[in-house]
Amino acid sequence: MMKTLPQSIEAEIAVLGALMIYPEIGTTVGQYALSADDFFKREHKIIFESITDVLDAGQSLSADTLITKLTDKKVLSDIGGIEYLGVIADGGATPTTFAFFVDNIQEKSQKRSLIQLTQSLEDGGFDSASDIQALLDKADQALKQISENRRVEEMQHGSDVIDEVYKQIKEYRESGSQITGLETGYQHLNKVTSGLQKGDLIILAARPSVGKTAFALNLALNIVSSSKNKEGKSSAAIFSLEMPAKHLMMRILSANSGVEGSKLRNGNLTDDELGQLARNVAELQKLNIFIDDNSSITMPEIFAKCRQLKSNGTLDIIIIDYIQLISSKGNVENRQQEVSDISRNLKLLAREMEVPVIALSQLSRLVERRENNMPQLSDLRESGSIEQDADIVMFLYRKHYHDQENKGVEKNMEESELLIRKHRNGALADIPLVFTPSINKFYSVKNSFEDES
Repeated sequence: MMKTLPQSIEAEIAVLGALMIYPEIGTTVGQYALSADDFFKREHKIIFESITDVLDAGQSLSADTLITKLTDKKVLSDIGGIEYLGVIADGGATPTTFAFFVDNIQEKSQKRSLIQLTQSLEDGGFDSASDIQALLDKADQALKQISENRRVEEMQHGSDVIDEVYKQIKEYRESGSQITGLETGYQHLNKVTSGLQKGDLIILAARPSVGKTAFALNLALNIVSSSKNKEGKSSAAIFSLEMPAKHLMMRILSANSGVEGSKLRNGNLTDDELGQLARNVAELQKLNIFIDDNSSITMPEIFAKCRQLKSNGTLDIIIIDYIQLISSKGNVENRQQEVSDISRNLKLLAREMEVPVIALSQLSRLVERRENNMPQLSDLRESGSIEQDADIVMFLYRKHYHDQENKGVEKNMEESELLIRKHRNGALADIPLVFTPSINKFYSVKNSFEDES
């Protein structure tokens, strides 16, 4: 028995008729995110497209302007002529019931989209040549698109928002702490950012081998081991596209224990160092650090894994190393567009998970050609959208890295700087650090920031 696709012709007539009869509804139709594709009947799609054309042209919507538009497009007869417009006008909803009928149309449209998706996935499932990961990515992207195509939420009244803000401010004051986000372990950075904030996309960029992975791991370790961040345990999800999980954990262990990384790699350890390692292994085993080292991971996979951690209550920060290595299996015209899509998705990830996302990024070679080698926002590799989407952009800079005469000669302690060059909700700053390459660890430097605290 053939099943009928979900539809409501009555609801479609009610919405189109209301738009024709009540011009004031036309000025608010944009808030409903209603599209021609949401309509099931072909004639209704054509009529809604023409209504949209009239509104986009800045004209007042009426039966006359709609008929004129349909006539100009030579589709008036296709929708049943003026007689059918009369039928629609007679079945129009009132302004008070308009939203109800829009919801009805969109619900039926979403169900049809789900049916179409499941049929497509079924075909792919039976196709022995199809790639399972491509099918999963397709399903995730399609479900996300369907869920986004819902009526726009009503705007919040300013009085409600200010009540929430004032309540939050009082809570901050009562806590007695100026750190309202995640404690980073670096007092200067805490001072500038008030801690890493929920929903923020933070870009950490540098040239290769300057230490961005090391600094990101230092942040992760400080956050999950800090008792100041929250009751219980804080959790970090690390997506390492460049380095295997074992190598990553070796770096974390070296930074936490103070035992040189080279000794961990060759096992040339003293008894004291081995004992020190054993104590630090016991400490690290208690921390909530989750690592994914899939080098070809896609954004849908990252979303899925973060949602799983979030549902288990074990997600406070996400670190991705690094943006330019994230795979995209979609039909993207060029690499710049691909990175733009990834950047936008990273911001959506931060908003949806309600945690800070630290995404590492490469810098272009233009830094090397500049006289002082100081990185700039324009050096972000492959996409200006990274700068646009980010709430914070910070660069790691080590003068020794650019010293051609002594390049390759490792120093025990190297001066470094964390340059905050974009900060959507705060000040810019040059934060001094000290880097110890042998254990891949960055330390704070005492200066006026700490003197003021």
